[in-house]
Amino acid sequence: ASADADLVVVALHRQHPPGPSIGPHLGHALRALLRRATCPLLLVPAPVAARAD
Repeated sequence: ASADADLVVVALHRQHPPGPSIGPHLGHALRALLRRATCPLLLVPAPVAARAD
């Protein structure tokens, strides 16, 4: 699908605390997309859901 796109936007749903590195926390599908996309990618952190305690 990236062959026909000008930009692919991906929401990052992280289960780990935020930090400077995202590499170790990427899933297999996103890693494959990063390697094979033929257009620019925009990785956007998804908002953290509030916990109901």
